[in-house]
Amino acid sequence: MDAHRFDEISLATLRARPGAKWQNYDPEVLPLWVAEMDFPLADPIKQSVMSLLARDDFGYPQFTGLPGLREAVCARLKQRYDYDTEPDDVMLLGSTGAGLNLSVQGLTEPGDEVLLLTPLYPPFKNAVERAGRVAVEVELANGEEQYEIDFAALERAVLQPADEALQTICAALIAPAVRISNALSASVSDGDVQRWLAVERDDPGAQDSREGIAALTSDIAMARGQKPPSIGYTIGQLWRKWQNDIRAGFNPADLQADTASAIVNFDEGLKRFSYGPPVAAAEEFMILINQGLVRLNVVDDPDIILEPTGWRLADDNDTLLASVMIDAVLPSPDLDTVTDPLVVSCQTQGMMHPVQSGLGAVTAANGELISNGTNGLCMLGRLTLGSVIAADSLHDCFGQSTHRWANSVFERQKI
Repeated sequence: MDAHRFDEISLATLRARPGAKWQNYDPEVLPLWVAEMDFPLADPIKQSVMSLLARDDFGYPQFTGLPGLREAVCARLKQRYDYDTEPDDVMLLGSTGAGLNLSVQGLTEPGDEVLLLTPLYPPFKNAVERAGRVAVEVELANGEEQYEIDFAALERAVLQPADEALQTICAALIAPAVRISNALSASVSDGDVQRWLAVERDDPGAQDSREGIAALTSDIAMARGQKPPSIGYTIGQLWRKWQNDIRAGFNPADLQADTASAIVNFDEGLKRFSYGPPVAAAEEFMILINQGLVRLNVVDDPDIILEPTGWRLADDNDTLLASVMIDAVLPSPDLDTVTDPLVVSCQTQGMMHPVQSGLGAVTAANGELISNGTNGLCMLGRLTLGSVIAADSLHDCFGQSTHRWANSVFERQKI
C-alpha cells in the first residue's frame, strides 16, 4: 500500500512545535484538539498562502471577501444541504468564535435557554454563557457508527415535567453542598443531602419544625461560624447565591404550569434559609427578645380581638394586648383570593388568568398578560408569581424583568 502524507507526521516533530497545543501539557498527555489539526496543509491552500507571501500582499481584504467566495459558499450549501441562500445573506467572519457570539446575541435574549447537543466544541457553550443565556445540555446518543441526536431527550429538555425539573435542580446542589459542609466540619455525605432534598421536593419546608427562638439562635450561630451548618442552611445559602441565575432561566421561559408551580414552591420553602436580615440585625432582634421587649409566642396566625385600648392577640392560652398594629404583610400572589377591583375586573373580562391555583397571573417574558388576545396590558411583580420566580426582591423592581418590559414598550412605540 502506498504511503500517505499523514504517515510523515511524527510525535517528536509535533512536540517540537511552539504552540499551546503541544507545549501546555505534560509529555504523557496527547492533546486531541478539534480546531487545530496536525495533518499537512492541503496543497491548494499552501500554494495560495505562498502566492500572497511572494507578492507581499498583506493588506485588508474586501469586506465581502475574495471575489466569488460568497457565491462559492452558496453553491456549497446547495450542494451538500439543498439549502438556498443568496450571496448578500452570507457574512464573512474571521473566526468561528465570532460567528457563535453574534448568533447567540442576534437570535436570543438575555436569560433565554439555548439547547446544546453534547459533546461539542467548547466555545459553543462559552458563547451562550458569556452572553447571559442559559445553556441546556442534551447528550447525543452513541449510535452504532456515529453520534446521533436523541430526539426523546431533546423533547424532555424542552418540556421537562415538574419531577424531572426539580431533580435536575437538586442534582446540581448536591456536590457543592457536600463540599461546603465537609469543609466546615459538618461531615455530610451525598446520600444525606439527597435525602434532605427529596423530602424538601415533596413537601417544601415541612422538615423544619424548630421553634422561632431556637431557629433564630441556631441560624445566627451557623452564620457566625460558631457551629457547623445544617444541610438546610447550606442549601439555602447556595440557593441565595444562585438567585440571579435562577431568575435568568425561569422568568423568560415558557414553562408548563406544573413545572413552574413545583419550582416556585421549592423556592418558597427554601426562603427560611435563603432570605432574611443581616446577621447583625438578627442579633439585635435577639437582644430585644431576651429583654422581654419582643415576644414570638402569639404571632403564629393568632385570633385578633378588638378592645377599647387596642388589639388582643390570642393564641391557644396565651394573649397579648397591642396598642399599635402595623400592617406590613405582603398580599398573597393567589389571584383567586385577591379582592382588588381592578384585578377582579381583569379576571372577569378574561384579560387575566392564573398560572395555576394558588399562583399569580400568566404573563409573557416582557410582562404582557396572556389571555384572550389582550395586547399591551402588562403586569410585573408579586401578582405574577409563577410566570416569574422569587418575586419578593428588588431584582423585580430594577432587574431584567423590568428591562424586558421597558424594551417591549419602546418597541411598540416605534410601530
